[in-house]
Amino acid sequence: MSDISIIELHEGQSRHFVSLHGGRTQDAIGVNLHKRYLEDNLDRHCHPLALDPYRESERTAMPTFSILTPMLYPGVFHAFPRLVLPFTDDTPDGGPDRIDRFVTWIGSDTTQRYDSDALWAGRPERLKQCDHIRDRLGLTVLPA
Repeated sequence: MSDISIIELHEGQSRHFVSLHGGRTQDAIGVNLHKRYLEDNLDRHCHPLALDPYRESERTAMPTFSILTPMLYPGVFHAFPRLVLPFTDDTPDGGPDRIDRFVTWIGSDTTQRYDSDALWAGRPERLKQCDHIRDRLGLTVLPA
């Protein structure tokens, strides 16, 4: 259960209410959102990254899968998979009326993390050419 969160979809300006926030999820994203609205507790610039999978699931009534790669520090990234499953109560005719909640699974980080210095250590001739993008760079190495 610690990888699972339940997000209720409310009406109004703040719509995504975290009714249950798993402990490992909190560790993965670095913030406890239990009993809080995502819109009110995440930086406004992060809203598309955080909310787009929920919006897409609401629009299509289908699950969405994404890999979130937040930048922890300049040049240091942490990637984790996120699966958003939309739910609704059945209507009398058996079909969904509207999406009213999501179960969200955040996967464990199965990658090794590298900062930009380690990334470019193998390409020293290109290190100086890429100073302007070093803060946006991430490398993911999947385990064999």
